[in-house]
Amino acid sequence: MTINGRSDRGTDILGLTDGNNYEVLTWANGPGFYDHRLEGTNSGKSFANTWKAVAERTDRNNLVYRHLSAIPSKISTHSGEDVPVYATGPGSSLVRGVFEQNYIGHVMSYVGCMGPSQNIDDSCEMQKRSGSSI
Repeated sequence: MTINGRSDRGTDILGLTDGNNYEVLTWANGPGFYDHRLEGTNSGKSFANTWKAVAERTDRNNLVYRHLSAIPSKISTHSGEDVPVYATGPGSSLVRGVFEQNYIGHVMSYVGCMGPSQNIDDSCEMQKRSGSSI
């Protein structure tokens, strides 16, 4: 998912950029690629001049609307961008701010006492003995 530039501060993230040329929020890959193509142009090798004008779409408020994606794919995949994470409760001190995606899985493993990071220290063993959480 990408938040495109050239939008005024306060622009609706689900809206259109200045000039209505493209959406503020787009996906790098996914089925939205096909939803935004003109009829009969999905099988061609050239994608020039084959897109529906985004400002003329009447289904943008539909709950199942698919945002434009740049690369055709039946499903969308996640990116490698940093992720903001916020938490409360046990283990929340481990996630404040922005982190690389791979760190989040380790925190969940450690705090949940499951998976590959559960044995980093003796916290999970102490939790089992006391019946409390980290």
